[in-house]
Amino acid sequence: MVIANIPYWKVKNLTAILFLGIGFSSPQAHAVLLVDLDASIDASVIRSGNEVQTWVNQGFGFSNYDATVTGGTVTYPANDFASGAAGLSFGVGDSQSTMEIMDATEADLFFDQSGASPAGFSVFVTATAENPSNVPQGWNDLISTISTVSGNGFYMRANQNSGTTGVSLGTDNVEIGNFLSDGDSYLLAFNYDAASGDYTFRAVNSRGIDESRSGTWTADDFGNGNSLNIGGFLNAGRFTDGSIGRVMIYDEVLNSSEFDSVVNNLETAYVVPEPQTYAVMVGLAALILVMFKRRRATD
Repeated sequence: MVIANIPYWKVKNLTAILFLGIGFSSPQAHAVLLVDLDASIDASVIRSGNEVQTWVNQGFGFSNYDATVTGGTVTYPANDFASGAAGLSFGVGDSQSTMEIMDATEADLFFDQSGASPAGFSVFVTATAENPSNVPQGWNDLISTISTVSGNGFYMRANQNSGTTGVSLGTDNVEIGNFLSDGDSYLLAFNYDAASGDYTFRAVNSRGIDESRSGTWTADDFGNGNSLNIGGFLNAGRFTDGSIGRVMIYDEVLNSSEFDSVVNNLETAYVVPEPQTYAVMVGLAALILVMFKRRRATD
């Protein structure tokens, strides 16, 4: 389809018209869900056997932002999320697996937040921590154009050795410690308002940890000539060792309620343990209580 090759800045205008015409509302009114890679849609994962070739974008960036395997092996399905949701398995064979979402030109355009009216952006990734981890340097680069803070680009990553997770933009970075353990399902979310410089970084895991960091980073051109990838790509010792279930990228900052709403929906879909797990726990607690009461009654 010709529409699949429309650049995202034109898709942005088209999307606004479509939403207006059919009466739908979208986050930030004009924000476009540019990338939506959703492993729960089986047909969106193009594969040979269980080896993934392409992850078809469900967002308004259309096929411009299909994720394609450019290194290593990615397999599907991997059903290791606490919620029971499916994901794509990265780090197969304990080595780096890479899927490219944006080529270098597209990534440079997207991350250029300089100029008179920068729009900002918002990124969400759900993942699992392999148990045990076999990443040489500990860091799982989930989505990135860089692998070090000095690279003047963007990354979101987590370290299964130290338990730390973090985000970097330009030469700024922020981390949340004591967050990740082997076997966790987790969600990382980043919201950046380039007009004010304000950012929010939020991390949620399946053990009930939900923390956020916020501050101000001056807007700039954060493009660095690299493509945007999931799974890691620059540093062979820093790669995702686990599954990725959902990647969402908005091309503008979301307001706080919209940002929290997306986080909450993804947390329910991927991070929160399956309801039957809770049912078993509640049932066992009730059984213990009944036995305790019966024992007291016979004492």
